[in-house]
Amino acid sequence: MKFISSAVGRCLNLFSWEEVRPVHGLGPTMLAAALSERFGFQTRPTFPLVSDASAKFTDGAAVVDGTLIAIHKLESYTDGLGVDCTNTDDAKLVLDEIFKWARAELGFRDFIRPPKDIFISHITVEFSPDFKNIFKSWVKIQALLNASTQDRYGFDKNVDLYRLQWRGDPHTIVNNALVSDFWIERKAGEPHSENRWHCSGPLPTQELIDLMQTLEGLALDGS
Repeated sequence: MKFISSAVGRCLNLFSWEEVRPVHGLGPTMLAAALSERFGFQTRPTFPLVSDASAKFTDGAAVVDGTLIAIHKLESYTDGLGVDCTNTDDAKLVLDEIFKWARAELGFRDFIRPPKDIFISHITVEFSPDFKNIFKSWVKIQALLNASTQDRYGFDKNVDLYRLQWRGDPHTIVNNALVSDFWIERKAGEPHSENRWHCSGPLPTQELIDLMQTLEGLALDGS
């Protein structure tokens, strides 16, 4: 497998706002205005904001330990904050910087209970041509699909593996779409012969890269 790029790394910080708000209070509009100015967001929510409303900011930046980090998106929710950067390491650094600044400049308090981090990564990789052998019976499955469509619609090219998705049961896993959703899909605009795939999973970016490497290894072992 060849790693091509990381498109998005999200770190979602879940916590209770009532535990960290300044003792003397801070309204959502004031907080949003301060965030916009401090991190240079080019798109901001419409003011004034109502209490407990979600808010989205895009195209900002933060300097952390001398390194400029682009912030694709910041979203506030009733139960936390989410930051999108190019990878999850950067997103986590930006979130930590936001809380550090908020405590120093706005009077935010320390967390009483540690916040819960949820990570989501989107990467592009190039799999081996034999990745399709993740299904041991793929040749037979493909032949079955080809036979069902080629004569009917007048083409002679293979029906290829295009998308796979795995997700936990919503009846047994809380927030299953957030914490258990994995998918891989061929990159649009690329010929199938290039084997470029978009991959997504609820993991830090490097861990998702490692997981895709392992998944490819299992497919090749079964070829």
